[in-house]
Amino acid sequence: DMPGPTGESNRLTLFPNDVVICLGPTLAAAQRQAMIVYDCGGIALSVVPGAQGPDAISGYLDRDALSTLNGIGAVALWSMQDDLRKARKALAGRNGRIVSLITEHDMSDYCLLERHVCIDTTAAGGNASLLAADGPATGGPDAGNPSALEPAAVNEPIDVEKPYQVQGYA
Repeated sequence: DMPGPTGESNRLTLFPNDVVICLGPTLAAAQRQAMIVYDCGGIALSVVPGAQGPDAISGYLDRDALSTLNGIGAVALWSMQDDLRKARKALAGRNGRIVSLITEHDMSDYCLLERHVCIDTTAAGGNASLLAADGPATGGPDAGNPSALEPAAVNEPIDVEKPYQVQGYA
């Protein structure tokens, strides 16, 4: 939780990305990619010649196949430009959710998904006076006018000529 200046609740959570396909291109590179994914709490599938184990397939994945694979969140590939270009083209041709191509060796940040939720608690007891600490919208027609912050009648229409006006405030 990260407290905000007006008492709002800000919560940042990190989740492991969906399955990350580790394509090396060498066995050592694929193993390193998989280790980074595991360290971030994720699931890795290594597809490279010589790969062994329950989360590995020994062989070469044609880059065009990346356009049709389902259930993947990212592809890790530390390869030459022509190979990366093929992978980018295949991933760009996918339907649905965007799948990242991770080309950086420091890939931990790409193995996590961020979710930020902000809940405005001013109506439930947050410090609403901090919202008005600098007055109404800077440079607006009511700048410096304290009455501009007084609550409006609940059914009072909003003046469309005041774009900074918030429901419930004059």
